[in-house]
Amino acid sequence: MDVETIISLTTVPIIFISAIGLLTLTFQNRYSRVKDSVYVFQKQKVVYLQNGEKNKAQQADKMLSWYQKEAKMIKNSMFAAFISILFIVVTSLSIMVMELTSWLYFDIIVLVSFTLAILSLVVSIALIIASLVRSVKTLNYEVEKDDDGVRFGL
Repeated sequence: MDVETIISLTTVPIIFISAIGLLTLTFQNRYSRVKDSVYVFQKQKVVYLQNGEKNKAQQADKMLSWYQKEAKMIKNSMFAAFISILFIVVTSLSIMVMELTSWLYFDIIVLVSFTLAILSLVVSIALIIASLVRSVKTLNYEVEKDDDGVRFGL
């Protein structure tokens, strides 16, 4: 094989890395927002407990647990996306080795690693969608139940 063919064959999987990288950037921004909410509710819970406001502390604790679960889902989604990137790199390297050496058994490695990359990406997207659905439910609950101003300590 010539160099141009090898470069073109190994570049195609690399394009996936850029796309997945953009997804993980979005996930990271979302994770930061949820993490900020966790800190707000943790701080508010402590303040309410110190002031003897048990009902507000319980409400803050409930919201804290909801946001902690959402943060875990987003973290797992990012982890699955990074696993997908790993398998894309393995795919690209396997294509390069296969083309340079003409070893036939690398076809199986390419196929398996690319399949695992796509499956990891599907898991990542499914987790982030589940996180977004949970986020809407959490927000609706928060708006309905936050008559006492627990969110911002009003």
